Amino acid sequence: MHNLRLPWGANFSRPEEFGLSPFKTVNLMLTSTDNITLGSWFTFSEPFFRSRIHSRMASVAEVESLIPSALKTYPTILYLHGNAATRAVPTRVQIYSTFSSRMQVNVLAIDYRGFAESTGYPTERGTIDDALSAIKWLVGQGAKPEDILVIGHSLGAGIATQSIEQAEEEFGQPLRGLVMMGSQASVPHHMETFVPGGIPVLRPVKLIPGGWELLLAYTYTQFRTLEHIPNVKSPVTIVHSHDDDDTPISHAVLVFDQLISSVLGPAPPSFHALPFSTSEEEFTTLKAKHQEYRKLRDGAVMISRTPNDAFVVNEVVRPDGVKLAFVETKYGGHGRIAAQEGVQDILIERYHLRNPL
Repeated sequence: MHNLRLPWGANFSRPEEFGLSPFKTVNLMLTSTDNITLGSWFTFSEPFFRSRIHSRMASVAEVESLIPSALKTYPTILYLHGNAATRAVPTRVQIYSTFSSRMQVNVLAIDYRGFAESTGYPTERGTIDDALSAIKWLVGQGAKPEDILVIGHSLGAGIATQSIEQAEEEFGQPLRGLVMMGSQASVPHHMETFVPGGIPVLRPVKLIPGGWELLLAYTYTQFRTLEHIPNVKSPVTIVHSHDDDDTPISHAVLVFDQLISSVLGPAPPSFHALPFSTSEEEFTTLKAKHQEYRKLRDGAVMISRTPNDAFVVNEVVRPDGVKLAFVETKYGGHGRIAAQEGVQDILIERYHLRNPL
């Protein structure tokens, strides 16, 4: 849905038109490793902006020259949006603003190839390269890998997973962390569980012999996060809302189970993966395996709750000491989850934000 370039007619070179303070956010044109031009916004952390920029209302060129200093002074979030619209959508602008003020971080938001004014055409491989190129740009400007937190929303979580996996290999070390919000286990699994208005629109395809396999063969974008998440060495936090009407929270459960498989072993297959021909005996056997795994999981996962279970944090510590978490929220839906102050507070604590480097 890259052609849905909302807001229509947006002038990305003037972020202040969308509610951001003049000179707090600068428009940049980054270049990917395969020479694609990527429209981007860099938002300075609030304390850096107040102390170094706001008081003198500098020129755009002078403000851009301060980016290396900002990267060395405060942590930076690379924000990767979902599969539609642009970085100027109001809910996303709100996220950059609150991240920079409440979390006191710099924020780099990119539009993938083919989105907004970025050149090229989006592909799975291309969007992952775009995110990796953004990470490399931050490091090239002076950020340390351990000071970069990658946050991906919806389809952006799949992009974030594979890009951070490759960045770790390239830099030979983990990044500050990976945060997956409203993520999908994979595009094919999202197709199976997509029930707008309670209607499983694609489920009948499975009744046609070979129909589902043919559909998957022509689904060129897969983003199989389940296959890549075990390879991520950085601390991972999965955040998903129970009122997400786009991507069911069952996706987050699958990703978390795969993530902690190094501690608990592999989880049983999902009930969603069962064919219509599944016998009652096979279903009962799988149900028993899920019950056994749930007991094992309950014994290993540390759970903390806020009043009224508005937020439930499930945490496991890997053998190497890295913390893995699944944050369940009651509210936030699909598109507003990153703007929840409670979510931001959890990330501040987990990733030691709000402090100068």
